[in-house]
Amino acid sequence: MPELPEVQTVVDELELICGGKSITAIEVLTNRVFNNQQLIPQILNKQIERVSRRGKYIVFHLTGNSHYLIAHLRMTGKFLGKPQVTEEKYTRCILMLNQDEPLYFIDVRQFGGFDITDSLADFFSKLGIEPLSNDFNVSYLKDRLQREQPIKAFLMDQRHIAGLGNIYADESLFLAKIHPKRPSKSLNKAEVDILVVEIKNVLKRAIANMGTTLSDYRNTDNVAGENQNYLFVYGREKRECKVCATVIEKIRLAGRGTHYCPTCQK
Repeated sequence: MPELPEVQTVVDELELICGGKSITAIEVLTNRVFNNQQLIPQILNKQIERVSRRGKYIVFHLTGNSHYLIAHLRMTGKFLGKPQVTEEKYTRCILMLNQDEPLYFIDVRQFGGFDITDSLADFFSKLGIEPLSNDFNVSYLKDRLQREQPIKAFLMDQRHIAGLGNIYADESLFLAKIHPKRPSKSLNKAEVDILVVEIKNVLKRAIANMGTTLSDYRNTDNVAGENQNYLFVYGREKRECKVCATVIEKIRLAGRGTHYCPTCQK
């Protein structure tokens, strides 16, 4: 699933594609991918003032601020100006911009989709803090690490940290030298300090590399990201650690495949 860096990459591109343009029509080709279809008339002919991100969600801000169009890529969703012929059958929705510029939403597995809301605060009420914000700091994290829950599971919980997923949780824990099964409350202040720094660094580096493509993720030009070339542990099970040459291991934790170095991470 696209995580914060992949979604931010798409948001930055959509800002260039859509900014200042109006949504003149919406063609829903697969009903299940668009909630609140009855509200579509509320956003037609409204100009897109900007596009932003909240967690793994994409937010289209429209003139008047009465309603917002929200998209989630989930597993295989992507926005394209022109899909390849082989992808056309997976078109789930088309946003028409300025009457003659189609923006296609392609989704093979149909888990992604759209919502319309008049309150971002209500819609995102259960989402945690943005990890690249100044408010995500040692104090914020330390105050919440009070349980036996494995630190990897804590980091994956969107109620704590919005946008951080499997790839970047593994990478952050490796760089912070923290074992993913460590009880959250066992981390001392110095370890939390390092973890906060590494989470921010990992995410910023992935954004600079246009995201991580391991299977389906593509940007709006249908181009893969490059960050997969710089991963330390994720997807590298049975290969040597880049730091110590120990074989990277993969375990199941909180229902997700988890990669770590048994030597570097304690």
